[in-house]
Amino acid sequence: MSIVTLVVDDEPIARHAVLRLLREDPDIEAAGEYGDGASAVRAIRERSRERSPDLVFLDIQMPAMTGLDVVAAIGAARMPATVFVTAYEQYAVRAFEANAVDYLVKPFGRDRFMESLRRAKARLGAGGSRSEAAPAIQQVLDALRRREDYPERLPVRVDERVTFVDVDDIVWIKANRNIVEIHLADRVHE
Repeated sequence: MSIVTLVVDDEPIARHAVLRLLREDPDIEAAGEYGDGASAVRAIRERSRERSPDLVFLDIQMPAMTGLDVVAAIGAARMPATVFVTAYEQYAVRAFEANAVDYLVKPFGRDRFMESLRRAKARLGAGGSRSEAAPAIQQVLDALRRREDYPERLPVRVDERVTFVDVDDIVWIKANRNIVEIHLADRVHE
């Protein structure tokens, strides 16, 4: 039986590159390509009425709906095995915490792609697609929702050098045009 596969990326060239490589494998049924997260969510939901996709090559950074948003919208229990394909290395840890099959950083070569496909096939062959990944995916999504995205320290100029102030030590900040005062409990930085 073939592995039903979807490709989701907002860049047409990137989608076509993945599809071209997928067509080299007779076990893969390239069932669709989508340029945004919302279309991918609809496709996965609609296809699950017939035969749910087994594998998704999913870009992370897309306008309006990121790859992680796609995972959240589908729900961890129904999410196909996922290979994240992105130009951004900073999401790798989160992807693997979500039990991603693999994480391809653009640009990637044919050998690296085929290694990723081998991993996906091994995971699916071992029966480890959705049911095994669901709890880990849900766990990372919950952690992302709780995460506050702000810097822990701010650079501040003191005389001729730069020092860092812990954000937690800031009492209040005053801004007037191009002058900013950062008030700490024991001093003020301007």
